[in-house]
Amino acid sequence: LLLSKAKEVCRAVGDPMLPLFLLKQLVRSHGMDIVQTIQSHRDLSWICARQRLQQTDSAVPDFFVVVQSPYVVYREAVARAVSSNDPRHLDEVFKKLSQSSNNAMIASALLAIYKEVTMQRASTNLDRQIRQQTLDMLENYCNRSRFFDSWSKRLAADLIRNVQGRPLAQLQVVPGQTIKNGALSGLALHIFITFSLPGVLSLMEPLRILLKEPQRMNNSYIPTMPEDIFAQAREVVQGTRWYQCQNGHPYLVADCGSPRIQLRCTDCRAPIGEGTSDPNARTNDTTQTGHVLGPANRRSAHPLPERDLSQSGCALLRLLLHAVLMWASCSQDQAVFSGVAQIVSPAVTGNDLPSFFWSHFECDVRLFSQAIGRSIEDTVVVCHQLLNKIVTGQGTSYGFSGNTLLTTKEERRAWERAFSQQFVVPMLQLMQGNINEWLERLMNDRSCGNNPLMRQVYELESPAGSHFPPQLWRYRVSVSIEHLNHVIDQNLDGAQHDQCLLLKTFLKEESKLRALQYLPDIIMLQRLLVDKYNRRISQQEALAVNVDSFLAGIVDTKERQKFKKLIGSFGKAWELVKEGVLNHGRLKPKKKEHELNCVNGQTPLAFLLPRTQDAGTCSVALVDYLINCTHNEFLGTYRRITRQEWEPERVPMDEVTKAHLIAYDMERDLMPLVFAHCDYSLAVGEGTNITYNLLALERQIVDRFLVGKPHVDMKVHTLLFRKDVYNVALFSRIRERIPQEELSLPVRRQIVSELHDLTDVYSVLAILDIVIGFIVSTGGSPDTYLDRYIHTTLQMPRHSSLVSSKAQQFCQLKHVFSLWRLLTAETGKRLAIAHREPFEHVAAKYREEVPEKMKRKLRKALRKINISAFLNELVEVITLELSQWEETNKIEDYELGSALQDLHGSELDGLDDMPREVQLKHIIACWVMAVQLEADMMRMN
Repeated sequence: LLLSKAKEVCRAVGDPMLPLFLLKQLVRSHGMDIVQTIQSHRDLSWICARQRLQQTDSAVPDFFVVVQSPYVVYREAVARAVSSNDPRHLDEVFKKLSQSSNNAMIASALLAIYKEVTMQRASTNLDRQIRQQTLDMLENYCNRSRFFDSWSKRLAADLIRNVQGRPLAQLQVVPGQTIKNGALSGLALHIFITFSLPGVLSLMEPLRILLKEPQRMNNSYIPTMPEDIFAQAREVVQGTRWYQCQNGHPYLVADCGSPRIQLRCTDCRAPIGEGTSDPNARTNDTTQTGHVLGPANRRSAHPLPERDLSQSGCALLRLLLHAVLMWASCSQDQAVFSGVAQIVSPAVTGNDLPSFFWSHFECDVRLFSQAIGRSIEDTVVVCHQLLNKIVTGQGTSYGFSGNTLLTTKEERRAWERAFSQQFVVPMLQLMQGNINEWLERLMNDRSCGNNPLMRQVYELESPAGSHFPPQLWRYRVSVSIEHLNHVIDQNLDGAQHDQCLLLKTFLKEESKLRALQYLPDIIMLQRLLVDKYNRRISQQEALAVNVDSFLAGIVDTKERQKFKKLIGSFGKAWELVKEGVLNHGRLKPKKKEHELNCVNGQTPLAFLLPRTQDAGTCSVALVDYLINCTHNEFLGTYRRITRQEWEPERVPMDEVTKAHLIAYDMERDLMPLVFAHCDYSLAVGEGTNITYNLLALERQIVDRFLVGKPHVDMKVHTLLFRKDVYNVALFSRIRERIPQEELSLPVRRQIVSELHDLTDVYSVLAILDIVIGFIVSTGGSPDTYLDRYIHTTLQMPRHSSLVSSKAQQFCQLKHVFSLWRLLTAETGKRLAIAHREPFEHVAAKYREEVPEKMKRKLRKALRKINISAFLNELVEVITLELSQWEETNKIEDYELGSALQDLHGSELDGLDDMPREVQLKHIIACWVMAVQLEADMMRMN
C-alpha cells in the first residue's frame, strides 16, 4: 500500500529526484542488494529508470578500500601482476613499502589478493575469470616471497585457490554472489587476518587465543556470555541468609538469619518464614564458562546489552568473537578444532560447528547494524575501520593488565569494560563524523566507479533533468530508539552521563520493557487454556496439536479471533525477550527440546500451556520474566536511582491491566515523546544534525510510564495433564467409594480391536478422566453403565462417547480402573510399536537401555511370564507408583523383578527368573521389549 501511494506521488510530480529519494532510503536501510531485488521485479521498475538499473554491476564493492593506504597500493600491484602475468609489480611495491608496519603490509597484501584474485570468481562473466597459469604464477610467487611468513603463505595459497575457510561454504566465493554475502565473507576474512597477525594488541589477546589456541580457554568466561544474576545479588546483599519458597523463589532474612514471622512469597504468594520447611536457597553460582548462547535462532531479534556493554558494544564484540570461533572451527589442526568444540555448551556436532558460528556471525552483523542505525554495508565499513585500527596499533595505550585467559567473571567484566572504553566508544564517535567520508571513498573507488546509480544514491552525483535543489532531497538519518541509543553511547563521558542515568537504563532495557504491553493478554491466554484443558489433555495430545489445528477446532468465530490475538501477543513478547528468558530467567526449560524458538502455526500447543516442567515451562517462565525480571526489577531500579523509599502498592497478577505496568506501544506512546524532544536540522554541506533534549525526555518517560506503577505479585496458574493427577491414592479412594472389578480378557481384546487409532484411545481416556474426577468425589453405583453415567448423570454431549461399542455395552463404574489401565497400556504399546516415546513423564534415569549381553536373558525370562498380565502390572508401576517410590528411596538400581514383588506386591509367576542385572532404570526399555514380544506372539498365533 505504501509503495503504491509513493508510486502515485512520483508519477504525479514527474521529477526523477523523488523516486531516487525513495531508493536512497531503501538502499541505506536495507543494503545494496535491494537494487538487484528491484531489478528482478517488474512492478518496481518505476523506482528508477530501467536503463539506469542495467548499468549496475553485480560485483561486490571493495569495502577494504575504506582503510586506504597501503591497501590500495597493494591492490593495484596485484591487479597489474594478474593482467600482465608478471609478479615483478609485486616485488616493486613490497620493496617500496618495506619500511611500513609489517602487520599492515601483510594484511593489506592478503586483502589485495582476496579482492583482485579470489573475488573475480564472483563474476558470472567467464571472460573475467583468471587463467590457471596466472593463478599458479601468483601462488609460486607468494610461496617464494620473503615478505610473507609461513601462515600468511598458506592463507595466500588458499585465497588464490578459493579454498579459504573450508569446510564452510559461505567463506568461499561463488559466481553471482550477493553484495551482502560478499561483504560478510570479506569482513570475516579481515577479522581472521587481524587476529592471526603476530604482536596483536594485548587488549585483543583473548580473541587471538580463541582463534589460535582455544583449548587454553576451555574453562574461561567468554566475553558477552550471560551470567547468573542471583549470584550477583548474593554478593551485594551480604550478612543475610537466603531461603527459597516451595516454588523455588529466593528470599532473604536479615539480622540473625532465622525467620520469626510468616509472610507470603512476593512471586507466588506461597507461605514463607516461620513454621514452613523452606530449604536454604542455592549458594552455588550457576554461571557457565564457555560459549553458552545455544543456536543463533534462540537469540533476540533486537540488540541487547550485557553487563557494562551497551547494545552496540555487545553486538560488535560478539561479531568479532563469533568470527574468530568460526575460523577456529574450520581449522585443520585437530587440537584447535577440539578446543572450540569443548567451549560450546550445549555441545554442537563437529561438522556443524562452522555453520553454527556463521549463523551467529550473521546475527551479530544484523544486530550491530540495528544498534548503530545503519545498513549492512555501512556497518561493514565501520568494522573494517575498527580492524584497521587494531592492525596499525595507532598508539600503545590499548592494553589490558589483567589475566587475558579471563578465568573469573571479574576479569571478564574488566576486559569488556576496557574493550568498550578503548574501542567501542571512540569508534562510534569517529563514525559519526567520518561515515560519509568513508562511504564517499567507497563510491569513488574503481570497483564502484562504473555505477552511476549508486553514486547518485550516495549523493556523489545528482540526477539529470531534476528541477529540485538536491539539498532538499538528501538522505536523512531517521529518528529512532536505535539512533537515540547510539547518540547516548557516543556521549558516555559527557556531562549528561550521571544526569540521565535513568533514561540510559530505560533505553538499555527498552526491548524487554516493550514486551510488557502483551502481559495482560498472556495471563488471559493462560487462564483460558487452564480452564479449557486442565486434566483434560495428555502430554502427547498437547504436543500433537499445533496452533493452527487448535484455532481451526474453535467453532465460534469471535472466540477463535480472541485466541488468535492472545497467541499473537504471546509470540510477540517471546520474540522480544526469549534470549533473556533462556539465559537470565529464574525458570528455564531443563531440556533443549523444551526450548521454544518462535510461535507460529506449527508450534505445539504444549508450549503455551502453563506448567513448571516440560515444554510448558516456557509459558510460565515468560510470565515470571516479564513480571519479576522486567516490571518489578525496573521499578526497583527506578526507586534506587531516584532515591525513593516509599513502598509501591501491590497488585495480584490476575488483576493486572496495562495501566498497572510499565507498558507502552512503541509507535503510539514512546516515539512521539522522542520526536517531541529532538531537534532535527539540515545544514548545507553538513548533512543531517539530530540533537536530543535528554533531561526533558527522561522527565517525560518518568511521568508517563513510571510514576505510580504498582508492584505485581505473581501467582502461578499451572495446568495438570491427565496423567499428572493419577496416583495410587486416587484409585484407592475410588475403590473405597466403588469396589472395582477386572474386565474379562475377551472383553478387553474386543475393546482394543474397536479403537482403530491413537486418536480414539486419547478420546476415550479424556472422557474417562472426567468420570474419574467426579466419582472420586461423589461415588456412584458400581452397576451403573459407564455410557449412561456419561450422558445422563454428567450430561455430556452425544459425540463424547466411548467409541468402542463393546465398552458402551459392557463397561460399568466398577470397571473404571480396569478400563483406564487397559487404555493407558494400549497407548504405551502403540507408541512403542511406532518407535515413539511411550511414557514421556518418566524421568530420564529410568530410560537406560538394557545391556546387550542381558537382552537374550531378559527375552528368555519374559517368555516364562504371562506377558499380558506383566504389561498390566508394569503400566501401573510406571504411571502410578514409580514417582512415589522415589520419594523415600533411591530406587533406579533396584532389581526390576524384586521391585515388582517387594514394592508392587506382584504375584506373577516367573519374576524370580528375571536377570538381576535388569533394574528399575531399565523399566522403559523392558516395557518396549515386552510389547514387541507380545506382538510377535500374537502374530505367531
